[in-house]
Amino acid sequence: MFDRCVTQIGKAYKPGENITIDEGICPFRGRLSFRVCMKNKPNKYGVKYFMLCESGYVLNCEIYSGKQSNADNNILHIVDRLCHSFHNKGLTLYMDRFYTSPDLLDYLWEKRTKAVGTVQKNRKGLLRDLIGQKWKINELSFCRRDHLLFVKWKENRDIFL
Repeated sequence: MFDRCVTQIGKAYKPGENITIDEGICPFRGRLSFRVCMKNKPNKYGVKYFMLCESGYVLNCEIYSGKQSNADNNILHIVDRLCHSFHNKGLTLYMDRFYTSPDLLDYLWEKRTKAVGTVQKNRKGLLRDLIGQKWKINELSFCRRDHLLFVKWKENRDIFL
């Protein structure tokens, strides 16, 4: 039933040029083999799901069924499964630091999908030229590798894009 709802939503709504990907949790305290605990969410226990959205509309959704499932839960594979019908359409995907990595951005570039996101400074494959440097507030610096642009901005703390 869940898969049918997701399929019908995808057929009924055509997104604009900007889409976003994020995870959420559906509160659930019963017994379930893939129930998770996410300490930074208001409802800590429940069923985790990944969503592809635009303007409040869910375009695609996938339930996280745990490590014991047959699905490959690598971030690249999760994003690919959620965005497969939106590749090669010139859309821009916005994501948070959980998803953003140079490998994923390279993969999306091959699929003609642009991507923007904050990134953890210790993520594998990052351009290390700017990470260790100290900046004053509101200073901005960037470096580039092929189609990737890495930006470091200092507000109250360092922000990496």
